[in-house]
Amino acid sequence: MLSSQKSLISQDVVAPGLGAASRSERFLESARDLRRRSSLDVSTALKEAISRALQALCDTNETTHQLLPEAREPASLFYSREKQSFSLDWYINRLFKHADCSRSAFVVAMIYVLRLQNAKNDFYHPIEMNVHRLYSSCLVLAIKFLDEPVYDNMHYAMVGGIATLEEMNALEVELLRELDF
Repeated sequence: MLSSQKSLISQDVVAPGLGAASRSERFLESARDLRRRSSLDVSTALKEAISRALQALCDTNETTHQLLPEAREPASLFYSREKQSFSLDWYINRLFKHADCSRSAFVVAMIYVLRLQNAKNDFYHPIEMNVHRLYSSCLVLAIKFLDEPVYDNMHYAMVGGIATLEEMNALEVELLRELDF
């Protein structure tokens, strides 16, 4: 076969009318685009799964939980005074957007919540009045266990909507105690 025929065949098979550099650039861009889309799909699926799981736990526990802990109880740190005005989906999206951590940390945080669900003390079971603080505190522990860099607790307090650094620190210490770390 003549060298001119080989050249024509290889150009037609790979991408007619494009030089080698253009073909490589298009391939790399396609690979990057695919990686971005699949990463977004996984994150979206994970956010939805966490929201649904937390909501299911809350729904289950709401029927059995009628009492709130007294103010002197350590578990009372996790309870808000009233139901949050925003949805659990919105809150989980906020954590994904601003926590700046791995997806693995979100999974481990969910495992910590499930450990609390199986705890003997019912006050640590997720319900509408405590699920936001419980999950964000569990996420902080998971981040500190798995990820680098780790930011200071003030960053996580702001992301999770916790009013003060002292409150975030108290939540973390209480959660460590309850999970027997």
